[in-house]
Amino acid sequence: MSKSPIRILIVDACPGTRSRLRQLLDAFVGRKLKDLLIFEAENGEAGYDLCRLEQPHCVLLDCGLPDIDCAQFFAKLRNSADDQVLPSVVALAGPGYEAIATAAKRHGAADYLFKSGLTAEQLHGSVRKAVAGVKRRKRGSDAARRLTQTQSQLHAAGEVQSLLLPQKAPQVAGLDIAGACVPAAETGGDFYDYPKMADGSLGIVMGDVSGHGLGPAILAADTRAYLRAFSRTHSSPGEILSHTNSLLCEDTNGERFVTLFLASIHAETRVMRFASAGHRGFFFDRHGVVTTIESQQPPLGLAPEFIRPFESEIGLQAGGLLLLMTDGITEAPSTRDVPRSKATMFGDQRALDTVCEHRHCDAVEITRQLIGRARDFNKDGTQDDDMTMLVVKLLDC
Repeated sequence: MSKSPIRILIVDACPGTRSRLRQLLDAFVGRKLKDLLIFEAENGEAGYDLCRLEQPHCVLLDCGLPDIDCAQFFAKLRNSADDQVLPSVVALAGPGYEAIATAAKRHGAADYLFKSGLTAEQLHGSVRKAVAGVKRRKRGSDAARRLTQTQSQLHAAGEVQSLLLPQKAPQVAGLDIAGACVPAAETGGDFYDYPKMADGSLGIVMGDVSGHGLGPAILAADTRAYLRAFSRTHSSPGEILSHTNSLLCEDTNGERFVTLFLASIHAETRVMRFASAGHRGFFFDRHGVVTTIESQQPPLGLAPEFIRPFESEIGLQAGGLLLLMTDGITEAPSTRDVPRSKATMFGDQRALDTVCEHRHCDAVEITRQLIGRARDFNKDGTQDDDMTMLVVKLLDC
């Protein structure tokens, strides 16, 4: 791949001087200064216009221009720079302009040279350092711009994610419900929801989109919208997941996926129907004995044929508790100094033990205890994934 040419602007009122500078620069083409693109201007205003138009790496600026001095030239460049990286300026002084040349250095010139006796080697060395300085500043500017863009995207993702989370839990007789999400610095696609099903039952959703940032946050918003739409006309969790998967596959082309657990709970009958796609749940009976509700199918978004309208049904015992959580909790590392492994993760068992220990507390307190312990487990105090959970307690009637 060929490199882009080095762009040099010569600003000097004397045609003979401009010609001589071009010859000195040309002496190094094919050796160290390759692919030069040289522009010329006969006064400061024309030079300023060419700076704006051509964005040179280096300006060879005569200190004795009749229309503008070096300080004014620098001021004009800075005032109109916008997001541009300013060129490096090498001040050129003729006899009697030594003081002006040194003043130009104070105003921001990368170097100054005297026209009298100037050699190709001297000019080349000064230009090479000036160009290197511009490229270094440009790399820094590009990095800062990318960082700003990333921060803007993460901020937007955080706003999207906050809109996905319910403002409060539904009030349902016989149930105590609470959800919580602590976003990581790199916002991901965790979400939970309580859609009302077509038959009047309470919907419970826990989802986790692969990846971090704005893309997963938007996909989480789409998933939530699809689930809510289909819940208005369907009461079967299996059918809702199947329809949602078909639409998600059109959005993702198999490049992202969503783990999801969807349940409908009939508070009167204490029956829960559920469909899960790459996401497990846990049910504690009143004695603290836990049953794992395994995933039934692959995650959503991989292929339309992967998800069938399949669901299961279980009876919920009074005094029992349903726990749903994302891997931001179970995979919270104890430290980031060593590679992740089961030995350094918070893990399922610590999470289940914490919930079992506090199962007699209200749902809000259980969420607070579990997330608090998962965060305390990380000795570095860092968090690289969202921690999201949902608890449904079945109260004694």
